[in-house]
Amino acid sequence: AKEGFWDGMQSGFPCTSFSRLRRREAKGYPGPVRSKKHPYGIPGLPKHRPQEADEGTLHASRSAHMADRIISSRPVDRLRPFATLENPPPTDHGEHLSAWELPEIANLFEKYEQDFILAEFPTCIYQPHLDFGLRTFKPQMFGGTLPGLSSLRGKCRCGDEPHVPVVG
Repeated sequence: AKEGFWDGMQSGFPCTSFSRLRRREAKGYPGPVRSKKHPYGIPGLPKHRPQEADEGTLHASRSAHMADRIISSRPVDRLRPFATLENPPPTDHGEHLSAWELPEIANLFEKYEQDFILAEFPTCIYQPHLDFGLRTFKPQMFGGTLPGLSSLRGKCRCGDEPHVPVVG
């Protein structure tokens, strides 16, 4: 990638340790493993939980590193290499830390800010095969340097119809 042999990449690294659902207070939900104050893992987590944070950080960091290598590999080409990442967007929850707020991802965005495009959308807009009321709202976001990426942006068109809740 660093030598310019790749034309592009897309990383949809696992969102489990970054998920807003970790903050949902419901029976069976595992609870958060990271926060804004502790982006790499909340101190004192029991058993395997610190490993969940570490694995999420590793996947996100490697994705950011690879994206940086690919984007910067051929800066003078007419058709520059691209990279895109996918993970749910930040939320208004005070302690939720999305993958986009992890320092490695935020630094990538800052480094390529002039070329970096964000496209936020709910999953339901890409479920036309399902009737209204059977779709899932799950917020998603792509970010990267792929030309035309902004065409993925969209808003829910389900009106007052309910959504199938995200569980997990």
